[in-house]
Amino acid sequence: MAIKEALNTLFYIPTSKDLVGNAVLSVCAVLLAVTFHYLPVEPSLTGLLQNSSGTFRSSLLVGMAFTVNYFIVLFAIDKYFLNSRQSSSASVGTTIVVCVAYALVWSLYRLHTDKWQLLDSLKAGSVLAFLSSIPLRALTYKGNQESFDFTILRKAAIEWKRLAQRIEKSNYLNKSDHEAMKNVTESMLQQLGHHEGFLQPIAARASEKLKEALDIFRRWYLHETRASHKDLHGFDATIRLNVDEIRNLC
Repeated sequence: MAIKEALNTLFYIPTSKDLVGNAVLSVCAVLLAVTFHYLPVEPSLTGLLQNSSGTFRSSLLVGMAFTVNYFIVLFAIDKYFLNSRQSSSASVGTTIVVCVAYALVWSLYRLHTDKWQLLDSLKAGSVLAFLSSIPLRALTYKGNQESFDFTILRKAAIEWKRLAQRIEKSNYLNKSDHEAMKNVTESMLQQLGHHEGFLQPIAARASEKLKEALDIFRRWYLHETRASHKDLHGFDATIRLNVDEIRNLC
């Protein structure tokens, strides 16, 4: 698990189904490129990909294409992580793997026609990843029903943070916000208590910590407001670190 968590900081870990699906697509793309000398490239892209336009312009194009691919990956896998820091980090390595995979297919396609150049291959691979007839967004990075979606939990976390900030500013909540804090805390705990599906390793570990922290907060909050919501007087020293941990985790 420790190895998976370390890898997960830079790479999205696919389910077995996703891994097999993408592997089959990659093998087919390689076979088409090598055996049939075919690559699903729009005719208008041929000149751009084959043209060796100098180190600066090629590097600029690689950077632009990598950025576009990065955000495609990020938007696709973000919901499978507990927070945006986790997904942003995992998207870096995943995007590199994707661009290198497309670059490999391009290199094999051009193997018998050109002198191989690393920068030109990376340029072509990065561009093909989002502009070819089989672009990155059409692959299985969308995940499947086996993957756990944190969207509902993360939306609830936004409301929890808003209410926590209001407590810090005024030291208490009005009656409606008081009820909202109880409900949103309970909702988050229910989400964390029913993980149905495949979890990213770093998200799984962070979820356990968040569940423990939220449970401690719930008990503290209910105790402080057991008589009335007006009895709350901000976050004291006994709960401050707990509140900061919840914010950091989600």
